[in-house]
Amino acid sequence: MYLPLGDTVPRSADVRILAATNRDLGAMVTKREFREDLYYRLNVVSIRVPPLRERREDIIPFLSHYMQYYNQKYDRSATLTNEAIDTLQSYDWPGNIRELENMVERMVITSTSDVILKSALPEKILSREPFHDPAFSISRNQSLPLYLENIERQAIKKALKEKGSTRKAAADLGMTQSALMRRIKKYNIHPK
Repeated sequence: MYLPLGDTVPRSADVRILAATNRDLGAMVTKREFREDLYYRLNVVSIRVPPLRERREDIIPFLSHYMQYYNQKYDRSATLTNEAIDTLQSYDWPGNIRELENMVERMVITSTSDVILKSALPEKILSREPFHDPAFSISRNQSLPLYLENIERQAIKKALKEKGSTRKAAADLGMTQSALMRRIKKYNIHPK
C-alpha cells in the first residue's frame, strides 16, 4: 500500500525490485558500509553473472549479434576475419559486454573496408598479448613435474618480493603460511 503525493486514497501495487552490483555487499554489511536490513530485503534470490572472460564461449555469439545489429543500424555489411575473431576471443574484456558492444559499433562505423582485419582492431586489444615469461617456458628435456616445480618456485619468489612477508605472500598465493614455509624450505628460497 502507498499513498500518492497529494492523494487521500491509498493504492496498492505488486512490484519486484531487481538490483545489480559489482560489489560484495555481504562484506560491506560486515564492515558496516551497507545497511544489513536493506541487504536482506534485496538478497532474496542472488544470481551471479560471471564476467565475459570466464565464459569465452559467449564472445562469438555476442560479436555476431552486435555485428548484425550495427551493420543494420548503419547500413553496412562489415565482417570480421577469423584472425580478428580469434584475437577478440582471447581478449579479457575488462569492460565486459558493454566494452565488446562499443568496440563492435566503433569498428562498424570507422572501418573503411567491409572486411575488418586483425590489424584494424583497437591498439588496446592488440597490445594485450597472452602471458609469456621465459622463466615459465618448458624445454624439451624437462619433465612436467620439474616444470611445475619451477613455476611454483617462481610464483613463491614473486609473491615474497611483492608482499614483503610470508603471511601476506601465503594469502596472495591462496595457501596457509605453514604450507608456504614448507615450500620455501623445499626450494631453498631465502625470503628477504
